[in-house]
Amino acid sequence: RFSSQPAELRGYGRFRVRDAAYPGLVAQPAAATQGVLYREVDADALSRLDTFEAAMYDRRALTVDIDERPTGRRSLSAEVYVVRSSERARLSSEKWDPGQFRRLHLDAYLQGYAR
Repeated sequence: RFSSQPAELRGYGRFRVRDAAYPGLVAQPAAATQGVLYREVDADALSRLDTFEAAMYDRRALTVDIDERPTGRRSLSAEVYVVRSSERARLSSEKWDPGQFRRLHLDAYLQGYAR
């Protein structure tokens, strides 16, 4: 478990992968995507994530914005998995909704990987 907080990634949109319940991020200049920033992720966890995401995504250092009370908004660098350009056609035009994913797909998704 890593500490986390809400974050915003500007310039990227999040879309549902065709025939899947999970998302992919792609550069989209006018977009802003809300997500979660995990702090102090160790090298072992990053290595496992890289292996898990390797088929479709590249890990990139991008700038995210976080809210810090009482000082306000702050930008910092974060590692983000972005859909490779060669895999872009796998994305639908449907925006991915994390609330809908939690309600409708999360349990089955996790069970699939537990096996």
